[in-house]
Amino acid sequence: MAHVLQKSSNVFGTVFGAVSNAVVSVLKSIGSFFEVLMVANSRADQMEYMNNLTDVELATKYGINRDQIVAYVFRDKVF
Repeated sequence: MAHVLQKSSNVFGTVFGAVSNAVVSVLKSIGSFFEVLMVANSRADQMEYMNNLTDVELATKYGINRDQIVAYVFRDKVF
C-alpha cells in the first residue's frame, strides 16, 4: 500500500498575515492623519501668534507686512 503525502496549506498563517497587514495599514493611516493634524495646528498657532503682533513687530522680527503672514507660514510649500 502506498502512502501519499499531501502538502497542506497553512490557512491560519495566510489569514493571520492578511489580517496583520490590514491592521498595520489602518494604523499607518491613522498615524498619517495625526501627523497632518499636528502640522496644521502648528501652522495655525504660528499664524495666530503673528496676527497678534503689531505691524512694527512683524516688520522688525520677520520683515513682512500683515498681508504676507500666510505666505510666510507656508513658505516651505509652493506659493
